[in-house]
Amino acid sequence: MRYSIFLLRFTVLLCTTLACALSHAAKAPKQTILQSWDALPALDVTHLLGPYRGKSVCPMCQHGYDAGVLVVVPTSITAAQRASIKRNMLSALRHRNPRFRAFWIFTEKPNSDTALSELQHEDPRWHVGYFNSQADQSAFETLLGANFREAPMGIGFMQRRLLNRFDPRVSQLDTLADQAIKLLHWFHPDDRVIANATPDTPKGQLWLAPDRLTTEFELGESNSGQSKGAGSACFDPQFADALVAAQTDKAAGTAAVVWARTDPMACVTWSGATPSRITAYSLSAQRYEAAMPSPSNARAPTEPVVGLPCDGCELVFQGLPRHIPEHAILAIDPSQKTLLLHGRVLDQAGKPVPGVVIYAHQTDAAGVYPASGTVHGRWRNWVVSDLQGIYRFKSIVPGAYPGRSVPPHIHLQVLEPGHCTYYIDDVIFAPEPNAALRGGPGLVQLQPHADGLQASRDIYLRQNILNAAICAQ
Repeated sequence: MRYSIFLLRFTVLLCTTLACALSHAAKAPKQTILQSWDALPALDVTHLLGPYRGKSVCPMCQHGYDAGVLVVVPTSITAAQRASIKRNMLSALRHRNPRFRAFWIFTEKPNSDTALSELQHEDPRWHVGYFNSQADQSAFETLLGANFREAPMGIGFMQRRLLNRFDPRVSQLDTLADQAIKLLHWFHPDDRVIANATPDTPKGQLWLAPDRLTTEFELGESNSGQSKGAGSACFDPQFADALVAAQTDKAAGTAAVVWARTDPMACVTWSGATPSRITAYSLSAQRYEAAMPSPSNARAPTEPVVGLPCDGCELVFQGLPRHIPEHAILAIDPSQKTLLLHGRVLDQAGKPVPGVVIYAHQTDAAGVYPASGTVHGRWRNWVVSDLQGIYRFKSIVPGAYPGRSVPPHIHLQVLEPGHCTYYIDDVIFAPEPNAALRGGPGLVQLQPHADGLQASRDIYLRQNILNAAICAQ
């Protein structure tokens, strides 16, 4: 029976021995520059055109619960540049959605009426103003990592959250408007808009989320009686830097929501109770929602173990979830550099093979298997090869066993769904980048990677596996 691989792109790695504080608040972030999904600040602006003409009104306070674009423009730009930016901004208003607005903010008040006459527009969603003070402008520049006097800069927002930055001189904003409006309808639909609400009135659950979101969060204890620990979930690559809503079954008929963001590998980690449901929202307005797998959903073993003797090979089935991602977190240690372990799964002819499960387990940086309910330790996980035969693990470089001459390594095991399972040569780390290869397909050398280090290890199915003919039956 061929093992069914669904499009669900996350898995759970439960760590039952990690004690943690219980909280529904995200951890304080380290960065100062706003990232996507962070909350935009209150910003007082004196309006020159639009419904608030002559008033000092904060765009995020009045309309941050909806969606729109906000562009900061140097007062000194040319008339041609003003015309180009205006044209691009108005393209976002063609959708006629009353909850999408455009804010043009000058760095300072224009000295002539020419600029204002060029920016006149009858749409009530069109606003033009300038910063109330140099201090306000400087503070906003710091948060966005920008210099508004050098070049104009635009941001898209939704529910007072930063979506993205763009160059308003060249960007066509109709697509951004489509995506922002779609996200808005998910988080604060039209039928839930409160008439005459004050700026401080909560407008949906996202409105109450922390101003800064991180890729790690803590969850309180659920009603299901599950043990405390740590876990992770990884989504499809298009959900990198996505918004994540994690829910628990804290109260009957309700769900406590904790907000976070995925990292560049589309993964998120937590401590405390396991979420009952996780939903990811991409900046391109894609949504993925599903219940988290539980131990009761683990798949029963059906494939024979070949290549014996194999001590512990049966553990590939212990906790094996029904739904397996194409990339997953194997080990987490903030004190160590991140390792991206990847490779191709190939047949004997060198052709990529999708749908093959790769199981891995390893030690921590000290060479010790973190304690859990199995001899393989806590740092163990599964991935499945994608359509190009590629698999990916996010991990750290393991340490060597204390007091032994065995080099640092990561154990790998292949599970060919519906056929067989067998261990293969470990991923063995060369002691130095220029060390002579000692042979064996598992020997790798660490290379630099954008997020830390990487190592590549291709897998040839059934190569030199005793009794591999059983796999073809």
